[in-house]
Amino acid sequence: MLEDHLACPALERWIPDLVGEHAHVWTAPGTRPPRVVVRLLESWSPVPDDGSVLPALVVATSLQPELPLHLPAALLERVRPGALVLDLASLTRPSLGSLWRPGRRRTAIMFAAADRVRTLADGGLVDVEQWVSLDPSSILVTLGFRRGCVTVAHARSTASRQR
Repeated sequence: MLEDHLACPALERWIPDLVGEHAHVWTAPGTRPPRVVVRLLESWSPVPDDGSVLPALVVATSLQPELPLHLPAALLERVRPGALVLDLASLTRPSLGSLWRPGRRRTAIMFAAADRVRTLADGGLVDVEQWVSLDPSSILVTLGFRRGCVTVAHARSTASRQR
């Protein structure tokens, strides 16, 4: 089912409230997010190497139609059951060849976005949602909750109490 929504506030206004203070950030190798997203990511600490359980995870990746999303399985397993996983994917700039075929690029991005949802759901996320941010533009936001003992309704009520 496809739903249309009104434009939401800028990412830097609502993401910190949704994620909370105790989230950790993982940036995929080779990703160069926009400055607005970099400033947003600086409010959380990077993922520690000690193997501890993560209360929430914010992932910065790039959406490249020719490359699938690669999140280490060990990273997702460290996220607490019922916790939020938020992926901020930067759309890559179009190549010169794709500028001549805009419909082809649009189709490739649509398939890459759908594949991203499928990959995250197969990785253990439930209630996966996805949309494109308007401010900053060209950021694909995908979020979900880690499957586990904690129900999604409980995770959402816990997240709303943290706000």
